[in-house]
This record gives sequence, C-alpha cells and structure tokens, in this order.
Amino acid sequence: MNEKLALYLEKIFSSDDEFERIIFEIETNEDRRAVMVDLASYVVNQSDLKTKLNFKLIKSYNALDVSDMAFAIVRVLFDEVVDWAQEHFPKEKGIAAAIQEDRLKMYMLHTLGMRYFDEFQGLFFDAIAESFFDLIHEAESFRHVSKIAQDAITGNAKNRSLFLLDNGSQIVRRADQVWIRVDQAHKIKKRQLYTLANDLKKYKADLEDMQVRLKAFEIAQTLTPEMLTHYSAERVREIFTEEKAEFALDRRVLGYIPSGDLAYQMETLCERAAINAKTPVAREEFKQIQTFFTKAKMNNTPTDLKMRRDEIVQKLPHRKQRYKEMLQQYQTLKEDPIFIFDEQLAKIKEVMVANLAHRKIER
Repeated sequence: MNEKLALYLEKIFSSDDEFERIIFEIETNEDRRAVMVDLASYVVNQSDLKTKLNFKLIKSYNALDVSDMAFAIVRVLFDEVVDWAQEHFPKEKGIAAAIQEDRLKMYMLHTLGMRYFDEFQGLFFDAIAESFFDLIHEAESFRHVSKIAQDAITGNAKNRSLFLLDNGSQIVRRADQVWIRVDQAHKIKKRQLYTLANDLKKYKADLEDMQVRLKAFEIAQTLTPEMLTHYSAERVREIFTEEKAEFALDRRVLGYIPSGDLAYQMETLCERAAINAKTPVAREEFKQIQTFFTKAKMNNTPTDLKMRRDEIVQKLPHRKQRYKEMLQQYQTLKEDPIFIFDEQLAKIKEVMVANLAHRKIER
C-alpha cells in the first residue's frame, strides 16, 4: 500500500473524532446529526437492506426486519472510508481488502457503527416510519391502502401492530384513520407552498422592477434630443400599451424623462401622432401618452427624480434581504415533513417509531 495512504488511514483510524472529521467533515454535534439523518435515509431507502426496511419495498409486513440495521451502518462506514481513499489515491489497488484484513480497523468501524446506532437509532426508525406514511400517501383513497400498511396498523398472526400504546390500546385501528390525516397534511402543505410560491413570484417581479427602474434612471439622465428621435410614434405607442418584457426598460426610461425640452419633444411627437392617427383607438391612446409627457414636462424636475431614485436605492437592500428570507422559507417548507402540519399525525408517527425500536420478529 502507498506509504502516504497508509499514514492517512492510520490517522483516520486513530480516534472517532479523526474519523468523523476526515471522512464526514464533522465538527459539531449538529454536523453529526445531519450526517446521521443522511445515513438513516440511505440505509432505509438505498442500502441492501431497503427491501427489509422500506415499507414501499417490502413484500409483506412479516418481511419487515430491523435486526441488521446496526451492521448496515458499519458497512456504510467501511464503504465511506474506501471511497475516500479511492478518491484521494485513485491509482491504489486493493484498498478495501487491506482494510478488511486489519482487525483493529474493522473493530473500530464496528464499535463506531454500534455507537451511532445506539445514539441515533431514533433517526433510523424515523426513516422507516416515513416510508410507511409515503406508502399510505400513494394510495388513491383509503380503500386502496395496501395490505402491508393495513397489517402494520392492525397486526397479524405473527407480528403485533406498530401502533400499540403502553396500555395495550392502539392510537389508530384502521387504515382510513391514517390515510385521511396523511392526505389532509399533504393538502395543507401543498396549499401553503402554493401561497408562498405566488408571494415569491410577485416579490421577485417587484424586485426586478426596482432594479429596472434604477437602470432606467441612469439611462434617462443621459438622454439627448437626438437619442429621442429613435423613438417613433408607433414604437412609443407599443411601449405604453403592450405589456411585453422587451418594453419594460424603455417604458421606465420614458417615465423618468427629465422635465423641460426632452419631455416637450415627446409630448409634441404624441400630439402630432394623435392628429394623424388612422383609428379612434390609436388617437385616444396617443392622447393619453401625450398627457403622460405633459405631466412629466412639469413634474420630472431634477429634485423630484433624485428623490424617487433615492427612495428605490434605500428600499432595494431590504427588499433583496426579504426576498432571500422568503426563498429560504419556501425551501424549508418544501423539505418540511408532513407531520408538522398535523399534531395527531406526529403523535401517531411517534408511537410507530417507539414500536419499531422494540420490535422483535419471531422466525
């Protein structure tokens, strides 16, 4: 084995802290918990044990087997070390075999895996429980809930219900009780996401408009009579009457046209266009735009334009921060489990997790 790799492996296996720091980049308890959440999800949803742990994948309720989860964690730890070594030393061969043949290293992996399971087993049983509620949600209605889910609720000849309370009663007895709550929780979450998504869309549009207005202010300050000649009467009419994204900046620039000769130039352009308009609709639209420039001629003084620009400059940082917060809120809501939307459903899940932790399958 490469001498440098051997030294790295010795460092990795020198202590649990070094292992965590190098392999998982764990520095805090929060880091460790986040890694365990991902590890639990992997074991239940992707590992070789998924057909024994994931309710969406097991073939029957009796096939649910939680007895090997701790060993699955050890296997993941082993794979992580091998992956790390292969990533940093891609030309090295036989890394997995070398680690497997080292009893001390394998003993440490075993000890660390057992420790993780003892400390964080709730997360692993939680991942199993979530697969159950996912299975419930897949049912078109409570009448279509799978037999696996029904057996988990009622129990069968071989295994007890996973919803037994300490006093021997059950927190739920029928599949429809669970399905209805799961369905309602998903609908509540969906409604909240929809509302927040709409708010985000409006807020983003407002934020983008503020940025366009700032740019328009800068352009408007550089306008010259010659530059305004590039605006034909028909184009001005399109800019003010058609809600096209391509006209957004021009519309704002013309809105901030300085008072005086420049505004008068555009006022005159629209006045003549109204006189020569071929249709009553066009005539009326040109008159309205003419009125707009008449007001700009009087109101868009340097002082007024500066005040309006300063107001946007002052508000923009706060709007950006608020949009960032709303976006984070939306992302968090997307990731939130359905159980936070229904306290009773959260209690039902809690009971299930407790039963999973005490489950013994008789074979």
